[in-house]
Amino acid sequence: MKACVVTEPFHYEIREMPVPEPAKGEVQIRLMACGVCGSDIHIFKGENPRIEYRKVSEQEWTAAGNAVVAGVGISVNIEGLDAGTEYVARVRCDNALSPEKTFTTEEPRQLYNMNFDDWSLDGKVWYPYLSGASGDHLIWDSANKATASFTGSSTTPDEEFVAVSGEGKKAARLESSFAVVKFAAGNLFTGHFVKLAGLGAELAWGVPFTSRPAALTGYLSYKTSPITDADAEHKDLLGKNDTGHVIVILTDWEEEFHVKSAEKIFVDFDNDPGIIAFGKVALSEDTDGYIRFEMPLEYRSSRQPTMVVIIASSSALGDYFTGGRGSVLHLDEFEFVYK
Repeated sequence: MKACVVTEPFHYEIREMPVPEPAKGEVQIRLMACGVCGSDIHIFKGENPRIEYRKVSEQEWTAAGNAVVAGVGISVNIEGLDAGTEYVARVRCDNALSPEKTFTTEEPRQLYNMNFDDWSLDGKVWYPYLSGASGDHLIWDSANKATASFTGSSTTPDEEFVAVSGEGKKAARLESSFAVVKFAAGNLFTGHFVKLAGLGAELAWGVPFTSRPAALTGYLSYKTSPITDADAEHKDLLGKNDTGHVIVILTDWEEEFHVKSAEKIFVDFDNDPGIIAFGKVALSEDTDGYIRFEMPLEYRSSRQPTMVVIIASSSALGDYFTGGRGSVLHLDEFEFVYK
């Protein structure tokens, strides 16, 4: 059968649609003619139904365009709202109004030391926070404790090669190397190093975070090397270019996720039901200096996050002891973007 489908405001298409089968207790009728009522005109213009909103402190309502109706639900993406502000919204359909719903927009929260300027040195181990840090300043860590006694820290501050110059400015430098018995990638993550475990390490990924940013932006520089070391599953990659990456996930985990490389216990980025949003940037070629990136976060759920995990590695397969010795990834001036 033919149907008139409004695909967007002021645009319709005549489409062939399947003839619906009547359910038990229903009858099928043949349509001989139809008319257009006033509500249809509003739908054609994208005016009805619609969501209206205003600040709680104001009286004038604003209509949000491009509302999406799915079954008995309606949703809309509204940009440009003031952060940390209480709003009220309602649905209008002709002269009928839904009950009002209040909501508060989030503060555009950032994490401590996303510019990677603060570092401290304890023996051979570099830490991405100032000496004596506690609480909200214990955000970043690395596996330096596992490699420092063999080859020195693989993740270090760099004062010379930075994306943004100025007094006290630094970048994070991650370098892959061979740590006596195993390949080790330079890495940095939100969470904390737990302990050495066999030939690998146990890392606790995640720090408390409840906001919903749209993207992560910042600067990256990458120098790749041919893959020199590989475990049994990745021998076919030997000699190919190494790959560095940065990954962001927002989750509603109740606690940190414990990565155990020796036991091959890792986060399943594709199927973990606790992952709310995911983003990734991968680099397999030299960047010839810093490049600015913006990594969109793809949301899989409207749930409220409880934790954020940011992982950076100079060798993406470093957890599998696979990568190229001498691959170097620089990170600088990270920032969450809100819309």
